[in-house]
Amino acid sequence: MPASVLHLFLLFLFATNCSSYIQLVLASPETESQRDFHVLIKIKASLLGPTLSALPDWDPAAASPSHCFFTGVACDHQSRVISLNLTALPLRGVLPPEIALLDQLVNLTISQTNITSNLPAEISHLASLKLLNISNNNFTDAFPVIYPGGFPSLEVLDAYNNYFSGPLPVNLTTLPKLRYLHLGGNFFSGEIPESYSEISGLEYLGLHGNDLSGRIPASLGKLFKLKGMYLGYFNSFEGGIPAEFGSLASLVRLDMAGCNLTGPIPASLGQLKNLKTLFLQVNHLTGPIPATLGSLPYLESLDFDNNELTGEIPATFSQMIQLKLFNLFDNHL
Repeated sequence: MPASVLHLFLLFLFATNCSSYIQLVLASPETESQRDFHVLIKIKASLLGPTLSALPDWDPAAASPSHCFFTGVACDHQSRVISLNLTALPLRGVLPPEIALLDQLVNLTISQTNITSNLPAEISHLASLKLLNISNNNFTDAFPVIYPGGFPSLEVLDAYNNYFSGPLPVNLTTLPKLRYLHLGGNFFSGEIPESYSEISGLEYLGLHGNDLSGRIPASLGKLFKLKGMYLGYFNSFEGGIPAEFGSLASLVRLDMAGCNLTGPIPASLGQLKNLKTLFLQVNHLTGPIPATLGSLPYLESLDFDNNELTGEIPATFSQMIQLKLFNLFDNHL
């Protein structure tokens, strides 16, 4: 059997066994509240603190519903865990796959810790989860595959500032309620998937600070609800700014600084009537500054520093009465 086929076969067995294990535990005779308690104790056993024992008030000798008073834990009226927030706690270690058994979890926030290793793929079984914040940690390797039907309720995915690598996850289009996606500050490589244009409810897209390349998909201009898009800093794209971005009528902040952009600034950006921030500095943009940008009524910050722009500053810029930051340094104007 070829190694690649064997790898896929083993991955299938692993996923099937994990899924079967989760279903078996869900059907066990202990109460749901007791199961949540035991899952929390399993999480505690997988983590370390500054004095080896992590989360000291998570007492294995206690009993349900005392777990609802553990640090970072919140429960509903049936003593089911609905929120786990371990932000800025001095933790290290790994997250166990059993975390997927917290089937009523709505908020999982594990930010600013020293948790390492891979993010368990089983986490996508959390059907009630709306907020997943794992930012500012040391998670490594590829972002886990999202199982079919996984994360059906997820609205916020924040994985900023970790050590994820490899291609950007492509199956995010299966998340019907996703509106906030932050994968910046990692080591993702390759191209931005065209399929991201199908995440129709997306309001925030942060892909800056990676090792991305290729052309920026013009189809991202179909994300009509998008309010913030951040694509710059360390990414190195081919080509320029898609003119289709002028269709992003809800956009408030567009940051494409320092990502090797070439060509002209599209005049269509003057259609972004809600835009407050436009950062295109440290690129290789050429040609004149479009006069249409002067018709942006709410623009507060404009930075085109360190490009190759030519011509004159458009007279229409005198209309931008909200402008507070205006930087055209180091061009050919």
